[in-house]
Amino acid sequence: MPGKSDDICQRCEENDLSCEAHEARSRRRKTPRKGLRFVDVTSKLHEANEHSFGHELLVALQIQAESLSKWPALAALSHEQCRKLCEHYRRLANAVPFAIHPPSTDPQHLLSTSPLLLLSIILSASSSCPELERQCEDTFRHVLADRAIIRGQRSLELLQSLLTYLIWYPHRFDPSNQQFYQFLQLALGMAADLGLYKQFSHAKSTEATDGLSTFRTFLLCYYLGCGCGILGFDRPDVMRCVEKVRVAAGLLAEGSDNPLDKEAPAIVELMHIAAQQWDCLSSTDTARLASLDSSTNLEMWRVTHFRPTLSAVLKSSYYFISAYGIIKSTKSRSLPAQTIRTCVEHLVALLSNVLDQDISYLFLLGAVEWGHVLTSLFLLPKLETSLPVDSAEQRKAPFTFQYVGGFRNLLHKIRIETDTNSTLNTPHFFDWIEKILAAVEKQTLSRLHSSTTDAGGLNSEETAHELVNSFVDDEKHGGSRTENDLRQLQETTTEDFWTDFMSDWLHW
Repeated sequence: MPGKSDDICQRCEENDLSCEAHEARSRRRKTPRKGLRFVDVTSKLHEANEHSFGHELLVALQIQAESLSKWPALAALSHEQCRKLCEHYRRLANAVPFAIHPPSTDPQHLLSTSPLLLLSIILSASSSCPELERQCEDTFRHVLADRAIIRGQRSLELLQSLLTYLIWYPHRFDPSNQQFYQFLQLALGMAADLGLYKQFSHAKSTEATDGLSTFRTFLLCYYLGCGCGILGFDRPDVMRCVEKVRVAAGLLAEGSDNPLDKEAPAIVELMHIAAQQWDCLSSTDTARLASLDSSTNLEMWRVTHFRPTLSAVLKSSYYFISAYGIIKSTKSRSLPAQTIRTCVEHLVALLSNVLDQDISYLFLLGAVEWGHVLTSLFLLPKLETSLPVDSAEQRKAPFTFQYVGGFRNLLHKIRIETDTNSTLNTPHFFDWIEKILAAVEKQTLSRLHSSTTDAGGLNSEETAHELVNSFVDDEKHGGSRTENDLRQLQETTTEDFWTDFMSDWLHW
């Protein structure tokens, strides 16, 4: 404060001191704490996500605001990233019979018309991004449970989304939480509740439907029901409406330009042969069993439909169902040598057909098609090493080694291709297929060794599933099973390979 005169302050005047002016010191501002700064950054990130395409999708799916933070990778998905995933889905859909083809795969269009189908498409196409795939699946199951189970909703979009999820089911490589058959029954039940089968009583009864999309949906139910339900789980055809399925197949083939759609009638007839085989083989009526003549039906199908231009997926299905019919119809534990040779020919043709395709073909396969490949890989060494010891086939290296080498060579080419095509860079897939090939190789060597010391033993071998798991255990523990472990396994195994081998492939 100033004193009595302008040149001295009150404090100096009272203490008899000379007064000197000083510049006022600037006060330091308090630095915000790091916690506050972090909150600010998080807030900005949240604001950015609110404008992302993924956030718009979650909002369209009616996800509650407090749940959005559970799926940050999905919430941060940009429109351009989503567009690329939709493009990859189109390649996937063109490789699998009756896969859902939306009228437009433009993300913005799907967001406004079918957001759950869009989520299922992103999920199916995101195997090269494991965290995004995991979050998409978590979100999909959350929405599916809320709509189908809690609210009891059913709609064509909900059914198509579930079927798309099942085609490239992400847990087909994971036996610990595999629920394929459970979800399949939900889809088939929903199709029945929607009354899709009523729309195909005859060729002119479908004018009021949604056209090709409805045809594919109905046919996809039948394809998965036969291709996975019968050939994968040894369960019956639950749809029981083949005449209506035939009508839908004819309409799709007539109205679509897609090459696989043109083959719809041939696909349906082949799946129906598999259904007839199952019905006869599971019947206790000996007369009906004696009337089974799948070889004649398959030969008629081959003459009618098999052409050089036939799709790779349909060729593989033909070879697989041919082997299926022969083995399942043989009740004895040992097959005649000529029957074994015929089965080997079918499986060799199937594996050759797969290896002859483009290197990205393996990544496009769905659960049905993978089931054919896996069962063939594990079945081939069992068949080859069951031939008589003095046969010409037993004196040369098994075909199995040739195909294991072929698949490893293909994987090597795919790894090189990942430098320019990121959609092929799927670590989980590479790890899984390597374990499968190693297990097949181990099984072949084991059977070659046992065939020289034990002429029987088909029933005492490990199943394909056990072989894969044992290989994983060996990798973890750096060793192999002891003789005591193998002896205990042989004592507890009750596998009847020749009649039950088809039931296990989806557990791999």
